[in-house]
Amino acid sequence: PGTVNVAMRKLYRDHPPGGPIAPLAPRLEAWKAANVPGQQAMRNELGPKGRLGRSIRALPLAIKVDDTIFAHSAITPRWARLGISGLNEAAQQAWREAPAFYLDAPSDGLFRDSKGPLWNRSLVKSRSARVQQQVASSLQHLGARRMVVGHTMTQHLGGNNGEILTLHRGKIVCIDVGLGRDTPTPCAALLIDRGIGYEWTPTGRRRLWK
Repeated sequence: PGTVNVAMRKLYRDHPPGGPIAPLAPRLEAWKAANVPGQQAMRNELGPKGRLGRSIRALPLAIKVDDTIFAHSAITPRWARLGISGLNEAAQQAWREAPAFYLDAPSDGLFRDSKGPLWNRSLVKSRSARVQQQVASSLQHLGARRMVVGHTMTQHLGGNNGEILTLHRGKIVCIDVGLGRDTPTPCAALLIDRGIGYEWTPTGRRRLWK
């Protein structure tokens, strides 16, 4: 409370001589958001020396299990040419060069590029022949039959709310079913059993590929 009172007095004084005085309430709420308890501790923990930060930085960008690639978003041919090991090395290099703040990272770098392997949506938003060729090319570079991705909720791609969606004849499997977005929360998961893909729900299985 004492810290908040000090901030309120500073906010009251923080205006041009003679006014105008902006409303206090929104400025105080902004101050509270910027000074929420534990914020600095969280930043330290997620930083390069924090336990969580070290764990996150050690995670792979993409993994391959049998004939299936798992990644946050669909990987375009430009990045797929690097292969799984090349992608993961590129991620480690990006972490080594990362600035302290996200917006200080290069806009065309791995962390922020909207067409990069973390944020790309072009291969799931279009069903065109050109995109299908790109998907096939990416899988060929990666030596896989399909990619399992999240990042975009299936209902925004023409799928049903709460259901896994397959695109491009099963070559891309979109598994962001919107957990936590609705009431009741959709409950679905991808299950791969002996090479066969299923959508699991509390009511049973739905086959996705043979």
